[in-house]
Amino acid sequence: MNWKAYPAYVPSGLEWLDDLPHGWTKSGISTLRADGENTFTDGDWVETPYITDSGIRLIQTGNVGTGEYREQGFRYVSESTFTELRCKEVLPGDLLICRLAEPVGRSCVAPDLGVRMITSVDVCILRTRNALLTKYLNYLFNCAAYQGYVSSLVRGGTRDRISRKMLGRFQVPLPPPDTIAAITSFLDAGVSKIDALIAKQEQLIATLREDRAATITHAVTKGLDFSVDLVQPHNSELPTCPSHWTAQIPLKRLAEVQTGLTLGKSVDPAEAVEVPYLRVANVQTSGVDLDEVKTVAVHRSELSRYLLRGGDVLMTEGGDIDKLGRGCVWSGEISPCIHQNHVFAVRCKDRLSSAFLVYLLDTAVARNYFFMTAKKTTNLASTNSTTLGAFTFSLPPRAEQDEIVGHLNERCAGLDALIAKANAVIEVLREYRAALITDAVTGKLDVRGAVA
Repeated sequence: MNWKAYPAYVPSGLEWLDDLPHGWTKSGISTLRADGENTFTDGDWVETPYITDSGIRLIQTGNVGTGEYREQGFRYVSESTFTELRCKEVLPGDLLICRLAEPVGRSCVAPDLGVRMITSVDVCILRTRNALLTKYLNYLFNCAAYQGYVSSLVRGGTRDRISRKMLGRFQVPLPPPDTIAAITSFLDAGVSKIDALIAKQEQLIATLREDRAATITHAVTKGLDFSVDLVQPHNSELPTCPSHWTAQIPLKRLAEVQTGLTLGKSVDPAEAVEVPYLRVANVQTSGVDLDEVKTVAVHRSELSRYLLRGGDVLMTEGGDIDKLGRGCVWSGEISPCIHQNHVFAVRCKDRLSSAFLVYLLDTAVARNYFFMTAKKTTNLASTNSTTLGAFTFSLPPRAEQDEIVGHLNERCAGLDALIAKANAVIEVLREYRAALITDAVTGKLDVRGAVA
């Protein structure tokens, strides 16, 4: 950073900040509300029976992002409920502060949704004296230094939460009005430029992922030879495939589906053996995550039923809808090792390559099948071993499978490397963005007159 510091500093008197520029003051959050307005308060307790399909919009903790409003779901209360509960109305431009992690103390500016709004009880409302002060505080409440301090003070059982009274007593730095204007103008311009660079990298990643998906889908459904004749399987939902492939065959004829151990069973210590086991968290679409592998006691006589073998394809029984049906190959890094009942082990026979199956599971053919056959709840889905075994696809000869896998390994490695580089650039940009905001709102940088 090339910007200079302020000419002089004085001790801040704040627990989370050493010095402040000369001329800055500090203030409790609750005193920053508009003159005469009682607008630093919790939101309202709105129980489920009051929820309706239309009416007054209810803004909840999930809508309060780190510095910006997040649209994720619509919930409303009726006009009569609003009057009955004497709810406190939110106005566009109010600062919404979340009392609940994660991270606790984050804020966003209330948007204009074209409807009347209230907040849930874990979202505080702060209506400040002017829009520039609101914007400055929104940057401040989402900077790393402040959030680190607030997070160190949270309390509240299993969910990290701060009380409104505690939040209102927090002291924050308060620059003079002209400096607030300079800081917000500087950050608006600087953050906008950084966000534009991040958006370009995200678009690049999306394009690379589309290329990756298209490459995999074509290879595992039509092969690598563009000159071969294609036929339509009897199952019209399957894509055309080369005429020399087995046009459609269920997975149960090509592999065994092994179910895992149900946890929580009592085992006689004299007959028990302690072994590592894989759970849902260990099975990722990118491979097996072995950072944390737990152990479980299992009866010696049952151990062989749940043992994993190198080459098994691991699949989760349920989870996020967009990830259902994905798999990864177990390479036998831990031996012995078993799996819990929420993880399937698909053991391929000679006709089917484990690596080919994993690529196949990453196509729209597989995703559509598991989506249509899954037991679904909100954003979650689950399948079972029978449904998994009934998954039908077109199968190339084994030698051709190996050729396809080799091609995809090379092609995807290049694409994955480009995606990793783009993600690394995004990480650097986000770190720079966070540092820029923190240094500007806490007075480390004198941005008066600076151009971002």
